[in-house]
Amino acid sequence: MYLDEFGKRDRFWIDQAKEKTLVIDGVEQYQNIENCLSVNLVKHNANNEHTEDYNDNEKEREIEKRLVDSKTGTVFLVEMRNAIKKEHAISVQILAMCIREHVPSLTESRALYKEFDFDQDDEDTLGGNTPTFLAPMISIFLPEIVQEMQRTLEIAYEAAGWVALTIKDELLHTEPRQAQPSPKDVGIRTSEHLTYKDFPSLGSHNDGASCYTVNFAFAGPDEYEGGEFFIIDSDEVTHIMKPEKYSCVIFLGGTYQHGVSTISGGFREMFSTEYWAYPDMPSGSTLWNADPDMMEDHIESCNKDGGTSCRADFPTKNATKEIGIIETQVLNKEKPAQQLTTKPSVDNLVPIYYDEEDNENEAEAFAIGLPQQLSEEFQTFIELEGIMKMAHEILYNNALSQGKTYAPENGTQWRASSSKRDDTDITWLDPGDERSYQNLISVLRRGKFSQTLKSMTKEFNLEDLVIQGVEFSFLSYFSDKINDNYHNDINVEIPGTADTSFKIILPIHIPYNSSAMLRLQSEYQENYEPNVVDDYVMDDDEYFGGELKVREALINMEYDVGTVIGTETQLAAMPCDYRKNRDFRISAGIYLAVPPKTTWKRTS
Repeated sequence: MYLDEFGKRDRFWIDQAKEKTLVIDGVEQYQNIENCLSVNLVKHNANNEHTEDYNDNEKEREIEKRLVDSKTGTVFLVEMRNAIKKEHAISVQILAMCIREHVPSLTESRALYKEFDFDQDDEDTLGGNTPTFLAPMISIFLPEIVQEMQRTLEIAYEAAGWVALTIKDELLHTEPRQAQPSPKDVGIRTSEHLTYKDFPSLGSHNDGASCYTVNFAFAGPDEYEGGEFFIIDSDEVTHIMKPEKYSCVIFLGGTYQHGVSTISGGFREMFSTEYWAYPDMPSGSTLWNADPDMMEDHIESCNKDGGTSCRADFPTKNATKEIGIIETQVLNKEKPAQQLTTKPSVDNLVPIYYDEEDNENEAEAFAIGLPQQLSEEFQTFIELEGIMKMAHEILYNNALSQGKTYAPENGTQWRASSSKRDDTDITWLDPGDERSYQNLISVLRRGKFSQTLKSMTKEFNLEDLVIQGVEFSFLSYFSDKINDNYHNDINVEIPGTADTSFKIILPIHIPYNSSAMLRLQSEYQENYEPNVVDDYVMDDDEYFGGELKVREALINMEYDVGTVIGTETQLAAMPCDYRKNRDFRISAGIYLAVPPKTTWKRTS
């Protein structure tokens, strides 16, 4: 319809696909995303090749329902079952994960009040969502899926009779920003992997310059409570639905108000693509840039060059992101603890001291630089294994049963347990069967953890270190109240294991714009006089005249940096609260054992 004026829909990214180059935010990302996508698809296929229904992808699309506007007689929504293959949905999830990992600027916590240009959400009712922007990377790396999405749109277009709208717009020469073109004449305005972890709902809105919106359900109705999709017709009648997994709703998103009701539990996940009468948006863009005026200016600028493709920079219009700051309070009343600020290089151990005057490391505590691949492997694993969803369900839907075994779709098993304390909801997740444990060992192997083991054995002058186990821990809050029993709240991992075993703690997910801190503690006797009897010095608790004091060190957890502690080291989380945005942090704990008849001693 507007092809002669605007050019082909792929004109702003086709050269990048041909030349295998993708510069975003000044960084070449093509190989990073291609490798991340390829490696994780291979891993997922290998882990799920025997899973029932994984290859059951040949079901035909079916029209489930049509919604008709009683005032205009127009079909404004089509619901379709079996709209996307399971393997394609997984590919989209992996692409979104790779983009979050390599181009974090393309993920945001999007509050709806900002789209309305309000100063704030006074009544906290507008909500929002958390998108990862996929266009045009989804066209570059997953073209088969884009073709299937196009076919889904075409089937809905035919079933709804929207061709009548297209003919009307052609006859009336309707402006492109208000038109309903044929599917062959549309481009992708935005394509987003959506979660709602930062918001409980999404208020009523329309999609502006978008002509068609296609929402694929990546979570089924039984995976979350509430969270119904609603859409309002011209007669102010609200229609409510909750699509089945891998179904979709296709509707006139730029015309009709729609939203998501309050999510009271579980994890809602969608894949949404909005089409418009212009070419596909270029790389590095978000919905904030997808403005008709900006696109028309860009097209005019490109057309002056006389070429069908265009390498000019697209105009930018960035929204200011809301930043939530978590304040942490130093709890040692006598002297603030020192926060570790030096990030160690890969496989280099840096001692953690209690204060600037200390030159000993009595608590067996170090920071160690870890291979970047290790964090990437863990982040991939918790996404594909469903551990992020599991954690959200346990923390926000009270789904924890002590010792309960959880089984994701791929057939692995995980055991969950909590601290049973009222000042935190920290929960531990351990592999519940041999397959789950071996999958974790494979994560360590692919993440080059063997390098870390070699560095530690050399640093501690050991013949060997062996892996005893791997666990995950996650929490949404840790109380900041201080009481007389404060120092008794700190944990000792495995009493009686001094000099024989270690634990490495590494963060896998830290909520956006939030802190994640640990606290190490050591008790010592000050101003004591040892009790000497026949040249024998008594134990510490038999010193005379001493005062028991506490040293503390704060550790700011960072990606690709592990905290190495002895399993008798006293450790606790620092106060935090991620519940406002329904988020949590998740860490991995790797337990290492020193072989019998060996003790460690640092060589430098």
